[in-house]
Amino acid sequence: TYTDEQISVWLRGLLTLAWADDNFDETEQNLIASLTEQKLTPDQSFNSVSDEELRSTFADSPDCAENFLRTAVMVALADGIY
Repeated sequence: TYTDEQISVWLRGLLTLAWADDNFDETEQNLIASLTEQKLTPDQSFNSVSDEELRSTFADSPDCAENFLRTAVMVALADGIY
């Protein structure tokens, strides 16, 4: 199971990746929505996640970190621009 902090950082990490090219397109929105079971709108009002925050949040759980990386790669490849 994941902690609330891990889930929050995970989602912020995926959104940070999706916004990296300044275009949160429909493919990325649908992929993240399917992973979170929530529809997300293209809004940059969230706080981007930092490398250090990812590192510290997932440091004690290698399995969680690996699962985050798998979903991060999916989001990075979703619109064909990575």
